[in-house]
Amino acid sequence: MSAQPSHLLIHPGILKGRISAPPSKSISHRLLIMGALSGENCTINNILMSEDIEITLNALAGMGFQWILNKNQVNFTGNRIVPEKEVRIFLGNSGTTARLLAAIAAAIPGKYHFSGTKRLQERPMQPLLKALENLGADIRHNRGFLPLQVSGKQLNGGKIEIDASVSSQFISGLMMMAPLMQRGLEILPINSAVSVPYIKLTINLMKQAGITVQEQDPLIIIPGQQKFELGKCRVEGDYSSASYFAVGAAISGGDVLIENLNRHSVQGDRKILSILAEAGADISWQNSAVRISARRLNGIDTDMKDVPDIVP
Repeated sequence: MSAQPSHLLIHPGILKGRISAPPSKSISHRLLIMGALSGENCTINNILMSEDIEITLNALAGMGFQWILNKNQVNFTGNRIVPEKEVRIFLGNSGTTARLLAAIAAAIPGKYHFSGTKRLQERPMQPLLKALENLGADIRHNRGFLPLQVSGKQLNGGKIEIDASVSSQFISGLMMMAPLMQRGLEILPINSAVSVPYIKLTINLMKQAGITVQEQDPLIIIPGQQKFELGKCRVEGDYSSASYFAVGAAISGGDVLIENLNRHSVQGDRKILSILAEAGADISWQNSAVRISARRLNGIDTDMKDVPDIVP
């Protein structure tokens, strides 16, 4: 039996090439929920087919929304059959699905039981659940954690405060339910909000879907009795996934072209390009593709509070 080597020698290489950024998971989640709530026939292209997105789709189906999947395209028929009995929905480990759909379920007819993995049941939801209860929602929960029992109904709305220091998804969930309510919502985030770009992303997508959103920092005002209008839309490329290849090109002295990115995206992780540029990388755009190359980099200091996904 030959002896195992005591060490491995790794030779660095140069990252070069051309790739297409995968679709954004955050945008996929939000557009799917808006598509379901539209109550009209609409098509969402370039969905990121992943475990979390499948969980969201299956949850929406359990809630009575009807859709047809063709590869990475989802068509909502505009029809919904309100479940006659309580629906048990397993959310796996998808915190985004849990937090967004808990809010939606509270504002539409039906009875729902949400559960998930042990890890998901350890993730806090108390600020969101407290806000929903203050709005009159009928929710039973495990001291602020999953599992949840939600009896959905028409909610009036009004002004609500919510602790924004735990997750921006709480605010996104409230914003997306606001158009379903009689009076809509005035949402006042208290404490320092985390991951603010995700709140901006939700606002941007809602405006694109025809929803009126007024921003009176820090107050977010969304009138009630509005309809989501998506028609035919497409999920843009994901800056979080693209960031690894961008950094790889920069630190290796390489050259990478990343396609399928929106130059004017409101995704917070687009900051990776400005970080690399500040460090000395060359960044250039060709329509929806960005080229990253570098000869020499310099150390910089930058605040990553709002973009935790690109810290790695």
